Amino acid sequence: MKIKTQILAIAVCLTAVFTTSAYAGGEASNSFYNRKSEGWFWYEPEPEPELEQEEKLPEPVATAPQEAESKEDTKEVVVNVAWLRDNLPKLRDAAIDDPTYDNVRRYFYAQRVMMDKASKFASVSQEVSKFEVPLDETLRRPENQTALYDSKLFAKQHRSGLLKELSEQVGLFFFYSSNCSYCMKQAPLLKRFSKETGLEVLAVSLDGRPLPNNEFPDYVTDPGTLREKLRVMVTPTIYLVKKDGSEFHNIAAGLTAPDELMRRAIMLANRQGWITEEQYNSTKEVKEILLADSTKEELKVDPDKVYSDPNYLANKLREKFQSQYKPSTAPQNGEGVTP
Repeated sequence: MKIKTQILAIAVCLTAVFTTSAYAGGEASNSFYNRKSEGWFWYEPEPEPELEQEEKLPEPVATAPQEAESKEDTKEVVVNVAWLRDNLPKLRDAAIDDPTYDNVRRYFYAQRVMMDKASKFASVSQEVSKFEVPLDETLRRPENQTALYDSKLFAKQHRSGLLKELSEQVGLFFFYSSNCSYCMKQAPLLKRFSKETGLEVLAVSLDGRPLPNNEFPDYVTDPGTLREKLRVMVTPTIYLVKKDGSEFHNIAAGLTAPDELMRRAIMLANRQGWITEEQYNSTKEVKEILLADSTKEELKVDPDKVYSDPNYLANKLREKFQSQYKPSTAPQNGEGVTP
């Protein structure tokens, strides 16, 4: 009896313990008893972490449309020479392909703009060429008739004087044939040329006979040696030769006037270095005034200054002109030159 009482007491105690635990566990205990059919190995799965919400890209802000006035400004261009050079041919072609009144009128108005620019340029060019001494073309060839005549006479006198100086070193060979009508006309011209310049003339007969007009009676006959060596193809032919026989230069083939012979002889003398450049320039009717002579010295400039300073290039060349053409050595044209 005592044992049953003890067992009953233990059962009551256990019942109290389990009851207390059930109430202490709350919903967990109730869920265990309510869901005992799931077995001893049942467990609650851990909840998966919530996915972070994707960051939303900011929506593009709609830009306000450009104003109509700004669009119109970007379309306008300056009608300068570059624009006209590119577009005039197009406007012309359009007018030719479709010659409507409007198309042709458009082309001619565009052409008028170019003509106006050219006219203004020409007007200013006249001022520049007159007031800028190094650019004044009257220094090369005077416009005044009196000065022009004096300039030609002065040049001829210098040519004749230089040839007289050269006459001790050079002379002329005159190749002719007795039946050549041009040779008969050339002979008296050569005599006059010889008198003006002092150059001696040796007449060479290619057929062994004298001229019908008896000009140059002291001629020599060429058996063909000189003709073959100098390749004389026609008559009359004139050679400028060194008296020592070192040089032979053909200066004329056919009938040639004395003044032209003189010019060619001086030109040859300059090319061969028998006279100086200054002497040669004094014989020209149109003076050679070079502000930039690439054969002697290359012109070098600062490309930035050429466009940034409009006076840079002009001043550079003016200084060069003033150093080359001083009053004592200025080119003569009948009038003094003072830079």
